[in-house]
Amino acid sequence: MHANNGGPQSAGHSSDHNAHHHYHHQHSPSSSSGSGSDDDLDAEAAQSGHPVTVVFEEPNWVERHLRKTKAYAIAQRAFDQQEAMEAAEAAESEAIGRMREQQA
Repeated sequence: MHANNGGPQSAGHSSDHNAHHHYHHQHSPSSSSGSGSDDDLDAEAAQSGHPVTVVFEEPNWVERHLRKTKAYAIAQRAFDQQEAMEAAEAAESEAIGRMREQQA
């Protein structure tokens, strides 16, 4: 009976903990519900080079978002550099190929 009593008690505690954790989990996306479509906007803005001006209507969200996007921007820049380097290498090898064709 003692073991039986201990079982539900610990189970009740863990389910309570899970419920709290679940609520916390649910709360996070809902608080930034506006960022669902804005992430897409950001991706477009990062590619086009135009800042998303609509963002400044919500200063708190912007601050939170900028923290989130700083890492994204760094990654994006690194990716752009990588792409630019690859494009330059491709253009270079293409030019070398054309020169060889002309010499032949």
